[in-house]
Amino acid sequence: MRSFSNFLKDERGDFVQYALYLIIVVLGTAPFLAALTGAVGVKFTQFTDKVNQIGG
Repeated sequence: MRSFSNFLKDERGDFVQYALYLIIVVLGTAPFLAALTGAVGVKFTQFTDKVNQIGG
């Protein structure tokens, strides 16, 4: 893998290739992160409800 200093080169093909790789990685990880944040949100809501029952 090339260093970040070579990321933005004058060669347009390299930049387009890296941009496409970045898009693929983002679109590949987005569903996983959405599911993870949803699960964490549900657990946080359950935890705060339990704390409110104890303190309420």
